[in-house]
Amino acid sequence: MRRKPPEKPTSLRPQGVKITLPKPILIIDSMEQKLYTFKPFRKWFAAIGRRKLPAGDYSIAGMEDKLAVVAIVIAKGGQETVKSVKEAGGEAIFVPVDCGKVADMRKLIDTTMQSK
Repeated sequence: MRRKPPEKPTSLRPQGVKITLPKPILIIDSMEQKLYTFKPFRKWFAAIGRRKLPAGDYSIAGMEDKLAVVAIVIAKGGQETVKSVKEAGGEAIFVPVDCGKVADMRKLIDTTMQSK
């Protein structure tokens, strides 16, 4: 069962301070030829646009130097993406996962949190 997108922006209240998180804008690299349509997830994004990204196939507007997602990756391609992000002044790690496997997604989250 898929989760439904939030009806309104998400609000957090850490330590009594309200932070509102708007829906992100998905950016698809203009060079990506076999792009994923994101049709089942369109309501999760404020908009979906295309432009040249410094690294990877997909990112979130405003986070291009911190987030690069590559659709199909072999280990060498993942390390090349990390190198491109770092050369652009960003931070990156490569975590190979199969998004269809819960254990892999846990590995992705754990590895990402430990890298901070």
